[in-house]
Parts: sequence; C-alpha cells; structure tokens
Amino acid sequence: MDILFLNGTTCSGKSSIASELQAILPDYYLHIGIDHFIAMMPSKSNDLEGSEKKDGFYWRETLLPDNTTGYQIQQGPYGIKVNDAYRKTVANLVRNGLRLIVDDITNGESEMKMGAALF
Repeated sequence: MDILFLNGTTCSGKSSIASELQAILPDYYLHIGIDHFIAMMPSKSNDLEGSEKKDGFYWRETLLPDNTTGYQIQQGPYGIKVNDAYRKTVANLVRNGLRLIVDDITNGESEMKMGAALF
C-alpha cells in the first residue's frame, strides 16, 4: 500500500501513530500532514486558538446534532491555496514512487472526495 491515511481531530494521536508506523513497517514511509504546511505559514494568517476570521485557517463555532457547541475548521483565501498545494504535494510524492503516511483532518465528505480524486 502506497498511502496510509490517518484522519482525526486535533490532538487525537495521529502524529504519534504515524511515527510508530514508520518504525514498525518494513518499507520506508514519509510522514506528511496539513499541520506541516500550517507550521510553514505566517502565524498572522491563522487563528487556531480563537475564532477570528483570517486569510489562512480559523475555527467557526457550530451547533452539533446533539445540540452542543463544536468547532469546524474554516479556510480563508490563503488557507485554500495552502490546502490545495498540500494535496497536490501529496499526489506528486505518490506519483514519484514514495510511500506516505498522510496525517490529516478532513473537513467533510466533499473534501475526502476531492483528495481521493488527486490519486
């Protein structure tokens, strides 16, 4: 298998699982995730602690089906460009014969379909 896809919320252990998989799998796998790309962005482009609308990524409060409050990640115009570059980078690495562990937080079914279409 060329891609192992780990999807989950922030701080759910995806990066730790990816590191363990790299250690135990017989083949070599690169670990890549949207967090790596977010870390390259200027901090002023994101608000990942609050809900201030930004050009990068920010949280939006939302009502969950059980009537509790949750948060959904949102993308401004710069965030859309970064996310698009991330997905294309993943696809390019696979096309170049590298095995990947992709550590991601998908934002719904439409994003899963879009990502799958790249491969």
